Amino acid sequence: MVACIGARGGVGTTTLAVNLAWYLAHRQNRRVALVDLDLQHGDCALALNIKPTSGLREALVNPGRIDNTLLERVMNPIGERLYALTSEETLREDLHFTPEAVDILLLALREQFHYVVLDLPRTPSPANRRVLDTADFRVVIADQTLRSMRDAVRLRAALGDGDAKHRNLLVINRHGEGGRHAVTLHEMEGVLELRPKSVIRFQPTLFTSAASNARLPAARRGKFADAIAGLAVELSGRPATRRRWWRLRK
Repeated sequence: MVACIGARGGVGTTTLAVNLAWYLAHRQNRRVALVDLDLQHGDCALALNIKPTSGLREALVNPGRIDNTLLERVMNPIGERLYALTSEETLREDLHFTPEAVDILLLALREQFHYVVLDLPRTPSPANRRVLDTADFRVVIADQTLRSMRDAVRLRAALGDGDAKHRNLLVINRHGEGGRHAVTLHEMEGVLELRPKSVIRFQPTLFTSAASNARLPAARRGKFADAIAGLAVELSGRPATRRRWWRLRK
């Protein structure tokens, strides 16, 4: 289970979660569930160009109904191995779900998938804290701003040092965006006392092109895909599966 959480808004947490899930499914041939736990403001469905359903809310509000049949009905397939569980609930409601409901959902997903990748909102609710407490990997995404570094320090303190079963990974996204005004990587490492596992350069042209072509950036060869590949190897310990030459010619 991989929980992705941003030190602050706008650092690219959803982008990382979606592309990481896609890479694990399409390049490492794993069965992957992508879960967007921000039921009102989540962007995973938008990033994947799919229509969200009310299934995630249904599952979390009525966890006793969670079974393989329900998951098969409410999850959106993206190819043969990636399945997304998203929602887009009205802003007029005050949504609450319990840590126990999250436990039941994640247990059901773990039985069916090699990886469960969660895009986690920054709201410190009991349910979100339960996800962070139980995740095998807690991926903290930050950029090189003072606000991001400050909040990354607070998040790091909340997560603790981790252990062999619950590892903390730091990803620095949008590297180079702030120019000479940015906090340096050396300064961030010194303050956070955590070495980044991945540093992803700021590439606005890549994302503009990917959006216009309805193709995820991780699907294109380049530095971004290489960074996602490195993070995937850190999680899995296994390199990408090589494609056969006759498939590449298609």
